Amino acid sequence: MSRTIQTLVHETTERLRAIGIDSARLDAQILLAHVLDVPRENILRDGHLVIEGALIDAFERLVAERAQRRPISHLIGHREFWSLDLEVTPDTLDPRADSETVVDAALRLLPDRGAPARILDLGTGTGALLLALLTELPYATGIGFDKSEAALQVAQRNAERLRLAGRAQFVAGDWTRPQWTAALDGPFHLIVSNPPYIPTRDMALLQPEVRAEPHLALDGGQ
Repeated sequence: MSRTIQTLVHETTERLRAIGIDSARLDAQILLAHVLDVPRENILRDGHLVIEGALIDAFERLVAERAQRRPISHLIGHREFWSLDLEVTPDTLDPRADSETVVDAALRLLPDRGAPARILDLGTGTGALLLALLTELPYATGIGFDKSEAALQVAQRNAERLRLAGRAQFVAGDWTRPQWTAALDGPFHLIVSNPPYIPTRDMALLQPEVRAEPHLALDGGQ
């Protein structure tokens, strides 16, 4: 059965809103744009266009998973951060817009963007902080450090896709263990981090979407 883009967005918005998802309309637009392989702006502009068959089926499958409170980024496999399109998987924390304040602060600390700075990103995840800084600092190099090998693989792929792999290195390690810096080629001009910060006792209180993200990246312990 065929339906217009406007109808699909409206119906999906009502469905997701009814189960308590505040971003229901935005989520509907993002998921439909992903299925149609178009920018979200097209969904806003082309509401009269008719969608049919397999595309509607693919969209409905994604909506059903979103209704189970799976994060949007896990469903579409990427997230924008600092205008960079980053791959995101269930092994990585979803880069959030408020983490861009870390990039802002770091750039203010390194006002000479032409300097050959060395950067260390602790708990790099997708590589978001490090890669954002490398795009702004063309002569900088850096290391993304993380306990999760799976996350480091995602970060490496992001660096390669953004053509930053030549200036970014990714190292596995645990900064809570003795001698953890032995694997790092320091010193560094700048160290950035978005470490696990949720107290263990509060983990169960998080939204379902957040609880679907890797606990390793969220649970800050007691």
